[in-house]
Amino acid sequence: MKLTKRAHRPIKALKRVPYYLASITLLYIMFGTAIETSSHEPQPPSAQEVKSFSKIKYYENFLQRLPASRLGQDSFSQINFETRLGSRKFARKDQLGQTLVPAHEGNNGKSSSEALVPVASSFRQWERSLTTPERWAHSLAVTMAFVSKLVHMGFKHPVVPFSWKDWHDTAEITKTRVSGLSTDYFEVAESEATKAARGARFLYSDGVSVNKMVILYNESCIELIAKNLDSRKSAIFDPESGMLSEIRELESQHGPAFFNMSSAKQDITLKSWEQQYTPIQALSGNSDDRTKPHQTKPISLPKIETRRSFDYQGEEEEGAIELAAEDFNLEFSSRIKEMSQISICEEYNGKNITAAESAFLQRLAFRHTETLRETLHNLHEKHQKKFFNEVKLDSTDREVWGQGCHHDWRFFRSVTPQRQRLLVLHRMARAWQSFASHQKIIYWLAHGNLLSWFWQGTNFEWDYDIDIQMPVRHMEYLSANFNSSIIISNDEGYIGRYYLEVNPLYADKNRGSGMNVIDARFIDVETGLYIDLTSISMVGDSADYQFGDKNHHSYSSIDLLSPVRETMYEGSKTYIPAAVQNILSDEYPSGLSKMEYKDYVYNKTLSGWVSNSKNPDLIPESTKILWKYHQLELTALYPLEGFKDTEN
Repeated sequence: MKLTKRAHRPIKALKRVPYYLASITLLYIMFGTAIETSSHEPQPPSAQEVKSFSKIKYYENFLQRLPASRLGQDSFSQINFETRLGSRKFARKDQLGQTLVPAHEGNNGKSSSEALVPVASSFRQWERSLTTPERWAHSLAVTMAFVSKLVHMGFKHPVVPFSWKDWHDTAEITKTRVSGLSTDYFEVAESEATKAARGARFLYSDGVSVNKMVILYNESCIELIAKNLDSRKSAIFDPESGMLSEIRELESQHGPAFFNMSSAKQDITLKSWEQQYTPIQALSGNSDDRTKPHQTKPISLPKIETRRSFDYQGEEEEGAIELAAEDFNLEFSSRIKEMSQISICEEYNGKNITAAESAFLQRLAFRHTETLRETLHNLHEKHQKKFFNEVKLDSTDREVWGQGCHHDWRFFRSVTPQRQRLLVLHRMARAWQSFASHQKIIYWLAHGNLLSWFWQGTNFEWDYDIDIQMPVRHMEYLSANFNSSIIISNDEGYIGRYYLEVNPLYADKNRGSGMNVIDARFIDVETGLYIDLTSISMVGDSADYQFGDKNHHSYSSIDLLSPVRETMYEGSKTYIPAAVQNILSDEYPSGLSKMEYKDYVYNKTLSGWVSNSKNPDLIPESTKILWKYHQLELTALYPLEGFKDTEN
């Protein structure tokens, strides 16, 4: 019986052959079609390929984009200013641990192999295995990769987790033990180590929040909303809400993807939303969100417009900006009433904004109005408390004590040596100039920096900070849209980090106690050195008003300032007021003729100020070139006989 059944099995199997062939054919057709339709998509390398790849080739795999159908399936909120990711925990190790990120851009826009930094798989590895410059390059590259991922998913305004732990090194500082509240010791003279520890302790107790992250990258300005994490956590490595965790969750939904930052930077910073994306399935929700995306950079946030004039192109003269008198006038009560109607920045004005963007603007307007109202109601109390605090050092050396006064207490590490200070100020000036240019902030050099521009086109060696002035309405623009922002810049491979903060008393014309004459600061996170930003307002009665700040600096007429003119300072484009010589002669009576100051003397051959204790041959060649070019510019601007030839 069994033998008979076995004899019939081959016959039954043969009868099923047509069905097998049909199934195989169908599978082949389906599989072949899938291959054909997806052949244009980049494929991640296999494990064997990864081992054989060189570092650069391994890194240069294209970023995969989630299909449009995924956007319709995911339950993302229409108010997509926050991401709902990172809720899942992963037990497996970080698969991005072997990839590479570029530390800086080469001259030709391509990263060289020496500029690549391995992605750390843990905060411990990041802290111990990478040099300090590599850490900041790592933080920037991972942030850009994370943003690129979200943009390719369809997020128009990505939210980025932020923690000071990834952008500020306090490992050595926090070893010094301090007691008591840091804010109670502003007026107490203490050692450098103690002051540094107090600042770090305040920073890591979440005392300094970040509302927005601005990245100056590849000649573009990327604006991102920041989601503050507990500063004890890493916004990159935290297993619940860190960027690598969120990237892993995205990849778990659609397989691994490897990041090509040279491609990502172009996709998310240079192309408009319409240029970058083909029409995709509309997200369900409010019909306003289904409107055709407007021509704007996808990483540019909508902003409140407070200025009357922000045209960087003069009508009569190229490189000259005419100032509007209205930009110097701001009254608390009338401004609060005006905020009932929101003015939108030029980039979004007249365009179809989404419900999400409208909600974001409403939040900005509400926060800005409440700040104005709260400041108006508490003017006296606010004037009795210093907003910006420096470092008071316990030293009998007046030079050391004076240097402490030029560091913000929260980011102070130690007194910055002169050579490093000059480099920090140079980079900080360039970062500010780049940021202001992107945002069309009208400003000009003031005080000692205007004098140093006049003489040599760069900062004086003996100066500790940089002074900038701007119309009060432009200061309001910074307050409404960029207060408490961190600005990240890539300056020839150095990743600079700067904190922008605006004093709410900027809108008050009164000097008060004299403790709040500085309206905003652009602070170097690495050292605590800063740029002082001061607003200029109409002061006095309507019959005889002037233009001035709260520290007894004034201009009798707007014609002394307008038009501000484009020039070069520290090697970058910046602006100076119209009547430079008149302004400087009034503020520094002998400043335009005296050619000696302290240990320095003006060297006519080099066209710059050199210390008597320094060999002129040791001046960097790049500095000498800046000085010479400035002398040529100055000769063209002021063709006066005997100019800068007056002896003491």
